[in-house]
Amino acid sequence: MLSSFRFKLPPTFTLLSVLVEGRAFLRASILNRPSKLNVIATSMAGRLQRLYESWEDNSQIGFVMMKGSGRAFSSGVV
Repeated sequence: MLSSFRFKLPPTFTLLSVLVEGRAFLRASILNRPSKLNVIATSMAGRLQRLYESWEDNSQIGFVMMKGSGRAFSSGVV
């Protein structure tokens, strides 16, 4: 059954697919899959959730943003 087919992505895929920038009180997550128009894979969503939860608990961070590499912010979620 095709709908139950799942494959595991290597950990480096997730780490390189979501980049992080930080300066003083600012943090930015950058979707880094420009060849796929920054479509968000399940593993990327998990990483984003962990990042945002850790930033929420940090009183030194006052501003958080998300941006996309290349010509598209994001074309969706798979």
